[in-house]
Amino acid sequence: MCQLDSQTEQMFVKTIGEFLEEGRAFTGYDLTLRTREREKIRLRHSDVKAGIHELQTLKDLVDFDDWNKELCDLGNGLQAFLYFKDGYDKSQYQPFSSQNSVVVNPGFSLIPNNTGDEDDDDQDDSGGETEDGHKLDYRNRLLVPTKFLRDANLKPGNEAYIYKDGNALYIGPSQPLTTNFQTRTVERNGDLRISLKVLNEVGGFIGQYFNIENAVQAPSTAVKITESE
Repeated sequence: MCQLDSQTEQMFVKTIGEFLEEGRAFTGYDLTLRTREREKIRLRHSDVKAGIHELQTLKDLVDFDDWNKELCDLGNGLQAFLYFKDGYDKSQYQPFSSQNSVVVNPGFSLIPNNTGDEDDDDQDDSGGETEDGHKLDYRNRLLVPTKFLRDANLKPGNEAYIYKDGNALYIGPSQPLTTNFQTRTVERNGDLRISLKVLNEVGGFIGQYFNIENAVQAPSTAVKITESE
């Protein structure tokens, strides 16, 4: 197993977010090219290749979202792991093309060309609790922390039912009476991430900030989610 240092990991997580927003299928090499171009650094793919596939962000993408990881033939005898969304036609994959990538010189690994603070506004936005409520992350997902799920008797690996009652969205361990519900699996760390798409389809929510609490929802306690005003 090869681990990336925290600085390099954050750069790759940002690149993954960009590709997800674009709906792009990608390989580890695509991630290296885009990161190299955006950060203006010298980055050898051979130095980071193993670490990329160990990124927790990519593992969660495959384990808990509708994304897949598959070894694919890219032509000319080349194979690579391709990350793609359910329903994607792998024959349509186009490698990321960079016209401005830095040429890698032997002996160099990761050398930033600038150390200024000009990119402060572009720092990774992982969402979470703020003064205005729980904010969606950069992938438009709401993080429901472990403590709320645990109090609703939802543990890692459990199936969580997401449904609406009144003006609130609820997450519980039992199937509701309503037919308008969706299910998601509680992550291995005990958290749960719900996409804005699900929040909208089930609850009609369109905001960026939400209130999260526990509430009695017969016959048991559930997680209650409402939009922040």
